[in-house]
Amino acid sequence: MTAILEEIRRLDAAKQRGDLTEGEYNSAKAKIVSAVEEADVTPSAVAPPRPSFRVFDIVLLCAIATFACVGLATILFGDLTLALTLAVTILAAFTIHAFRTLDD
Repeated sequence: MTAILEEIRRLDAAKQRGDLTEGEYNSAKAKIVSAVEEADVTPSAVAPPRPSFRVFDIVLLCAIATFACVGLATILFGDLTLALTLAVTILAAFTIHAFRTLDD
């Protein structure tokens, strides 16, 4: 591959010096490029972009969700035990989802 690049650079230099015309340059370059074996340059599987979660983001999201759930459930149900149970359940769901996202 390096020899091919060197040959193309040599052709470019000759063209810039005026030793080759545009047509001669194009035909010589086409010969060099056509000599290269066909290669599959398309990726076989393109991976989707990964989320850019950091551990701090996950912890912060879970803490905010927990406090919001406890406060809302306490106001709606009037029972702190039920509110904490609901908050822990939702916190566990958020945590599992966040870490599954990181694993993908």
